Amino acid sequence: METTVRIYDFLLVTALLGAAWKTLFAREAFTSTVLFVAFGLLMAIVWTRLGAIDVALAEACIGAGLTGALLIDAIRHFQEDSNLNSKESRLTFHMAAGVLSLGLFSILSTSLLNLQEPNKDVYTRVIDHMDVSGSSHPVTSVLLNFRAFDTWLELGVLLLASFAAISIHQLYDDGRGPDLMRPTPTAIKSLTRVMLPFLVIIGGFLLWLGSHSPGGAFQAGSLIGAAGILIQITNPDRRILFSSLGFRILLSLGFLAFLAVAFLTNLLQGNFLEFPQSQAGTFILILELAATASIALTLNVMFACSHPWTRGGR
Repeated sequence: METTVRIYDFLLVTALLGAAWKTLFAREAFTSTVLFVAFGLLMAIVWTRLGAIDVALAEACIGAGLTGALLIDAIRHFQEDSNLNSKESRLTFHMAAGVLSLGLFSILSTSLLNLQEPNKDVYTRVIDHMDVSGSSHPVTSVLLNFRAFDTWLELGVLLLASFAAISIHQLYDDGRGPDLMRPTPTAIKSLTRVMLPFLVIIGGFLLWLGSHSPGGAFQAGSLIGAAGILIQITNPDRRILFSSLGFRILLSLGFLAFLAVAFLTNLLQGNFLEFPQSQAGTFILILELAATASIALTLNVMFACSHPWTRGGR
């Protein structure tokens, strides 16, 4: 059995290194992107083998799902812009990417060398209070119960960033419409049709899984947000109605849900965000659903506002 596990780990590491090499040196940008998504999924498996399930899910959702969607969009611009596609530009981009990679490697290496021993007392205290948390998973308990104020304020920061992006986008909207849209390559459309159902279904599954296992609103929102970005990429003529009341309510849903629960728990318990033990699970489920919607929409707003041709309804 141990020999089989070692062979599996060896094959996994070999596949990871092979995917990384092919990603860097593939001839076509689209091929590199597909291999990058595969690399992210293999890395998620590696984190799982190391016992870091939450990190594995974050890698799969962000490294493979969300980043993959953004790279697909970047491919279209790269292929259509003759200036970006010139040999001189490629050399410059490769040199810049190399310098940034070395800088990031230096920062990560320094962080690992200065890494301190974890405070095991914190984990023990969380485990000791799991029975009153409303969740059977410690990460969810910390994010949505024991340190709910932190999560609430993080959603508030995302909301402010979204409204700032929308305001700037509408201020500098150049008014270009669908007639100036560039057609989406067939390969990207085909990949999108395959990926969309998986992104939505797995996102919903991760949301449900977060109550008792690694997963939750962050991973689910990232995957569903990636699905929305793919829809924007393949349907550039569709506008997001930024000024719509319904859209802004959905965008604010996570922050507003925390606000409503805070006042409700203050009435019931006398303290903000102190959940009644018998209803803690219900409150956490409500907050996770609302946070998932806000995170997914925030990612789509940021993507839409970064494109001058994506006109928001006024």
